[in-house]
Amino acid sequence: MTKKDAARLDGPIVRGLKLIRLLAEIDTDISIKDAASHLDLPASTTHRLLRLLMQEGMVAKNPKTSRYRAGIDLERLGTLLSYKKGFKDQTLPYLQKIAEACGEACMFVAYLPATQQVSIMAAINSLHPLRYEIELYVPHTVLWGATGRSILAFLPDDEQKTIVETGVPSPSTGALPPDFDNLKLELDAIKARGYALTRSQKVTGAIGIGAPVRSGDGKVIGSFCITVPEIRFEPTKEEFLSSLLIQQTAEFSASIGYRKQSSGGG
Repeated sequence: MTKKDAARLDGPIVRGLKLIRLLAEIDTDISIKDAASHLDLPASTTHRLLRLLMQEGMVAKNPKTSRYRAGIDLERLGTLLSYKKGFKDQTLPYLQKIAEACGEACMFVAYLPATQQVSIMAAINSLHPLRYEIELYVPHTVLWGATGRSILAFLPDDEQKTIVETGVPSPSTGALPPDFDNLKLELDAIKARGYALTRSQKVTGAIGIGAPVRSGDGKVIGSFCITVPEIRFEPTKEEFLSSLLIQQTAEFSASIGYRKQSSGGG
């Protein structure tokens, strides 16, 4: 291979990809000097690549330290790809069990931490003539509906507060979210019982029930949700539906490595 061929193979696209890979793999922010050393590139070239990637949202710069990290859009793309390529398919047998047991639409909703939104990644629709259209891969607010609050309730307090402060109105009614202290009471109640139940918060006339899914490190990464038209919902079914969701989310979470910590000693 000639030097010219080698230079072509290590052109700006390849260098940019190597830089993206580095930012995805490191655990801390990185300086231009350290990034250049890792990539075996001049600092000026590395700086130029970082600036270009910042323009596309792939890189973010800490203004206080002048160090760099993966940007919001790079995190978003990584999250979307991880769910689209196989992971969401693992949820389908569990969603099928839920659908067969209750006869209603159920879905796996993923949490996208980079944008603090949720997106439906897999779904099985109801066999009833009256049902809702389910849109896959479309980002939605985490503030409203069981698809959102079944995740929001289990996030760290500071993350909850940041999300509430965005003030995103209800897609259904246009109502603004309550202040954090008031909503926190509801979120704590959801966390205590293990599931969320909402009415017409995202879709008029829809009842949503959702329970969280956890990854191997214990973080909430999404939820399983059931959507029922209000005209078909019987309050006496709440216990059955919530228990069904909690059981299936627990089994799925265990299948991807989550182990619930015992609250006892011994």
